[in-house]
Amino acid sequence: MQRHIMFHLFHRRAFFLTLWVLFVSYPSAIVKSAEDTTVGVPRDAVLFEIAGLENVKLYAAGNSLYTEIKVTTDDASLKIPRLANVVRSIRWQSTPETMISLQPEPDHWIIRHGKPPAADGDVLIINLDAPPCIFDGSTVTRVTKEGLIFLPAKLATTSGENLRYEPQPHKNTVGYWSNVKATAEWKLSTSQKGSYEIDILQGCGTGHGGSTVEMQIGNESRSFVVEGTGHFQNFVWRTVGTVELPLDETVTLKLVPKSKPGGAVMDVRAVRLVRPGTERSFESELVAPDALPKKQ
Repeated sequence: MQRHIMFHLFHRRAFFLTLWVLFVSYPSAIVKSAEDTTVGVPRDAVLFEIAGLENVKLYAAGNSLYTEIKVTTDDASLKIPRLANVVRSIRWQSTPETMISLQPEPDHWIIRHGKPPAADGDVLIINLDAPPCIFDGSTVTRVTKEGLIFLPAKLATTSGENLRYEPQPHKNTVGYWSNVKATAEWKLSTSQKGSYEIDILQGCGTGHGGSTVEMQIGNESRSFVVEGTGHFQNFVWRTVGTVELPLDETVTLKLVPKSKPGGAVMDVRAVRLVRPGTERSFESELVAPDALPKKQ
């Protein structure tokens, strides 16, 4: 009997001891979790060095850039060099629902952020399509094993007044092509010598179609007439010719307007070169489908 009573007393003490341990340790676990929550620049972010960038530091982590903005004026802005990236969004860390505007210029971008929402400052987050990369025009795009050379707008070198890469997600284009003397070009190379079909993903607003553009590829050239698509961001794939590419040689593909009857030549989201017979999508990318002209 005595052993039975002692057995129960032992287990009751063990039970209450367990409850006490849980009670004491549980709040500690909650505090630790709160301490680990990322506020501010992420701990794994590294300094993203940009020559000439004064009074501000940018940090990179994954596909994003971060910078701390202290109290400033309503019209405050951040100027950074052009990146070889699509900009998915720009927002404050404390109010992610607030989108911040971006003004792309030919060789730099202006982020007009104004005052941060928090009185003591906030973190500005620039979300991109890939790890941040400063554009320097040196990228050489190579052929894939499927026989595709894809030249996105973000890798285009633009020359001439006004022409630029516009990185906003609804644009993602070589645009502001109001100057007929402006040009856009890409570098490419292939380990598969031979014939390639040339496709272009172009858009052109109502009343602005009809520009003649010469596509210069190495020592060859092909001309095409820009089609109106009802909106500059109504992008439609078109095959505009074929070209012979040499083996293992860096070649420049250059778009050179020859005439501009409207206010702008076109917008270009991408150019691709493919081996004849290669399957690929010709699906349009439209912001205003109803504005797309009907095929006759």
